[in-house]
Amino acid sequence: MKILLVCKSLPNTFKGGIQTHVWKLSEWLIKLGNEVHILAGGSYKASEKKYIDGGRIIHEVPFFPGRKLPVIPIFAEEYAFNLAAAKWLNRHAAQFDIIHLQGRSGYLFDWRHQHKTPLVVTLHGLIDVEYAQSNKKSSTMLDRSIHQKRTKQFEAKQFQRADALICVSNEMQRLAQRQYPQHSEKMHIIYNGIDAPNFAPEPWQENSNILLFVGRLSSIKGIFPLVQAMKNVRSDIELVLVGDGPDRESLEQEIRKLGIQDRIRFTGSLHSEEVYAWIQKSYTLILPSFYETQGIVLMEANICGRPVLASNIHGIDEVVESGKNGLLFEKGNPDSIAKSINWLFDHPAEAERMGNFGATYILEKFAWEQIAYDTIELYEELASTPLKTPAL
Repeated sequence: MKILLVCKSLPNTFKGGIQTHVWKLSEWLIKLGNEVHILAGGSYKASEKKYIDGGRIIHEVPFFPGRKLPVIPIFAEEYAFNLAAAKWLNRHAAQFDIIHLQGRSGYLFDWRHQHKTPLVVTLHGLIDVEYAQSNKKSSTMLDRSIHQKRTKQFEAKQFQRADALICVSNEMQRLAQRQYPQHSEKMHIIYNGIDAPNFAPEPWQENSNILLFVGRLSSIKGIFPLVQAMKNVRSDIELVLVGDGPDRESLEQEIRKLGIQDRIRFTGSLHSEEVYAWIQKSYTLILPSFYETQGIVLMEANICGRPVLASNIHGIDEVVESGKNGLLFEKGNPDSIAKSINWLFDHPAEAERMGNFGATYILEKFAWEQIAYDTIELYEELASTPLKTPAL
């Protein structure tokens, strides 16, 4: 099949769960004999670009960097890419057997103009849920209001136009069915996947003092309770924050206020190989999120034999079995977070056991090869079914 995946950014420019998902899914779709194209955002100052990376045919479309606008940066950035993507899709969509939108990427594309091409959307989150769990400290109230209101409208239209909605976890399906019950029959659960790394992970090291966080520096990731917990964590433990995001400046201010600058390190955004290098240096990885549909980074740490620490929330509890491949703590509670961190560092034999269990457990449950087979099976089902124009 000739498949188009749409994702605003790729792992070479931003390390995130959706980007990792698109990269690995495309790799396995190619291995299984498909031609895979990816539509992504490119530099505003450059022209449209096409190149090949690992067998993937990448199309980059320039779009206005809305994040630089002072009043509505979040909405402007997202809308600008989707406007550019919709224009490209209207010209080229008919060339593909399947168009597969990832998250909110492509939400302006009007499927009704392309009746012969099935449209699939993978749900990585819902805008109302994201705002309910995050205070978006770096954005203005106007930006928050416009972004949530308009994006919810686009989200609803995108789900209406789709022939199939892929939910990356049971939790994602539960949330989607609660908000969009009229589309329940379109929903299919296909997990995010994971592969064994293409290197032999270094053995877990008992003497490592690194507590690692990997992800977007946004309040929804629970980074503020995490740094507050560091006040009550053993003084020899260093927190390394890998990633960047809208709340970095506020987080740095909080860290200075707490007086723990010497125990926390920022690396900024890193490529996948560098992230894995930090995972291998770490004693454990922590994900204190208020909201996750799954938590790929937890799986990445486990397959390297590292135990994990994470919030006890839906989505994460489909990946982490507390006491087996990691520990779960109460979300947003610095005392609970600190207690879990200290316990794991104080019990190295248990930490090593959890890491070893996780390395096997994760690969058995979330292998990318099976995820790709399930996705292709859905594509083929859609391609063989007469499509109907969605009701307006």
